[in-house]
This record gives sequence, structure tokens and C-alpha cells, in this order.
Amino acid sequence: MRQILDGEKPANSNPIRVELKPGTKFLYSGGGYVILAQLLMDVTGKSFPDLMQKMLLEKLGMTHSTFQQPLSPALASTAAAGHLPNGKAMEGKWFVLPELAPDGLWTTPTDLARLLIEVQKARLGKSNKILSRKSINQMLTPEIDNVALGWLVDGKDDSARFSFAGSNVGYKSRMLAYMNSGRGVVVMTNGENGAELTTEILRSVAAEYGWPDFHPRERVIAKVDPAIYDAYVGEYEIAPGFILFVSREGDKLFSRAMPIPTPPSMTDQPKSEMFPESETTFFVKDADATFTFIKNNNGQVIQVNIQRTTRLFPAKKIK
Repeated sequence: MRQILDGEKPANSNPIRVELKPGTKFLYSGGGYVILAQLLMDVTGKSFPDLMQKMLLEKLGMTHSTFQQPLSPALASTAAAGHLPNGKAMEGKWFVLPELAPDGLWTTPTDLARLLIEVQKARLGKSNKILSRKSINQMLTPEIDNVALGWLVDGKDDSARFSFAGSNVGYKSRMLAYMNSGRGVVVMTNGENGAELTTEILRSVAAEYGWPDFHPRERVIAKVDPAIYDAYVGEYEIAPGFILFVSREGDKLFSRAMPIPTPPSMTDQPKSEMFPESETTFFVKDADATFTFIKNNNGQVIQVNIQRTTRLFPAKKIK
């Protein structure tokens, strides 16, 4: 992990350094979790997998979960192989990831559900297996926008809920639970295109069990002149090292969000067609996302605002 922190070979990432004043803006930082893991190891003198096993997994009865990398032969024999966007299984089935805190958890939907249930109960003062009621409520209090300490928090009253999505190459998952009831869901997939499936399953669960949220929203496709698409073509920076590519093919507009540099395993990630709701606002069918292109006084496109559920991601046009 120290090689990862300093960007030293064989690490394949840049050194982990402070880029923004803490508390001023939210950007997901896997590197930040690597720092936390190293801190825990320094303070306790224990390895991160052993620490998590004693402090978290055993206490919650998560018997099919581990932070061990690589997996033991016994666990590897039961693990699902990851799949690339083209549907092919990954060479070697999966990556061995040394960034244990953000990337290293092997688990099952049932075990993750045990975590959600404990957070629900602890928030209401009905359990304290891992954290006190005060700590849990602090963890579920948004700091910036809807971002809390490790969770995304949305909704009010009966709709108040906490969630998080997982994404490693070859795997996509999502877990969500309501704060004031026992409702919740965990969906795990072993494919790069799994995010779309998790959304469909979440909507199906919401419909079957009468949840107040996640019902499909009808949209109307507007008739616009495809000639306006040329102004939208380009590259937009969502976050440092993460770019939205917008392209035109004939009379259609497409988008694809990719990290830069792009790992070889993600180069053939599929594009999403963008459908117009107006001349400046578009949506895609495979995600709950809306794209609004912003122009300056001269009519030049300078930014696209990406709305995903309750979060807004302004992305500046850089090319």
C-alpha cells in the first residue's frame, strides 16, 4: 500500500496527494480510503484483512466475506468470474487488487444485506454490534450535497434512504436501504454492463413491494435538428482523470464516460445513445441521468450538467 500511496512501481496510479481543500467539494477518492487503511494498520499494528475480519465481518456474521487478496484456493473456487463489456470472461477471471479498503472486499448480497440491516437497527438504537447510535447517525448525516461518511443519503421521511454502488473492472453492484423501515436491496453482478441490470432489478423490487421511490419515469423524445449535435461533440471533464466523451454518428448522439488513462480492459466499453428532450437537454436509457448542455453568450457550448438522481455533476468542456 505504501507503493500505491507514493505512486511507486509496480503501482499503476499516480501518487495519492491532496488536490482540494478538505470539506470544500466532493470527489470520490479511492486513494483516500487507502490512506484510512494505512492509518488503521499503523495504529493497531494489524494487517487490514485481519482487522476488518475482527472488527466488522465476524461481528456481523458476514461469513462469506473477506478482504484477503488474493483469494484462498477454497474461496477462489466459488467466486464468480468478472466479464468485460463484450461479454467475455476476464483473463484470469478477475484482478488481484492491493487497494484493499476501496477495492478489496469479496462478499455476497446476503452478507452485504447484514451490513445494511445493522446500520438500520443501530440508527434506531436497536443494535450496536459495530458502532453506537450516535456514530451511525453521524455517518448518515450528509456533509456536502447528499454525500455522507461512506454513504449517499437521499429522500425525506418515508423516502429517507442510504446507498452506495460498487464498481471494479468486471463487476458492478448496488446496495440501498431505507432509514425508517426494514426495506432494502442488494444487487451484485459480475459484468461491466451490470449497472443497467441493477437499476432494472431495483425498479422491479420497488414495484413489487410498493416502495415510494424508483418508479420508471416516462420521457418524451423531442424532434430536433440533428445538425445541432455538432456543437455538443467533444470531451467534458467530470472530475480529474474522468472524462465524458460525446460523439455523433449520423443523426444520433452518443456518450461514454471513461477514466484517463483508460485501462485496456475498458477500451471497448459501450457507448450510450443520448435522446433529446429539448435542443439542450438529453437522457440515456441505461441510466437515470440527464445531460443539459450550457452555452456562453457567444453560443458556444462550455459545459454539460449531468443530473443523476439528486446529484448534479457539472462537467467543463475541455476539447
